[in-house]
Amino acid sequence: MPGRSLPGQIQTQDDEEALVGAIGAWLDSVAGTVSAVAVAGFVVIVGAFTAGVLITRDRHFVNRWTKPVIMTGAALILAAIGAPMAGIAVKLLAKGLLALGALPAKLIHGK
Repeated sequence: MPGRSLPGQIQTQDDEEALVGAIGAWLDSVAGTVSAVAVAGFVVIVGAFTAGVLITRDRHFVNRWTKPVIMTGAALILAAIGAPMAGIAVKLLAKGLLALGALPAKLIHGK
């Protein structure tokens, strides 16, 4: 029925844009939190390893823990960089889907 809608149904294009904006703001906050935690974890891991090397001055300690510390540091750096990039990609995808939904049905092949 025209003029009637189900509860919770998006009414207008402005409502859809507001929803995409709210999702984008949430993604920004999550990406910022993930990046901050990853950077803090990187600093703690590298600081603990450096302190261990300076305190023990043991070559076996360095040989045993260098590879795990480097791999952990690389994963944390990738998380710090990748979280905001994933947020940007999801926001662009949502905007693209919103634009695609605004196309008239005649422009879509097979309609």
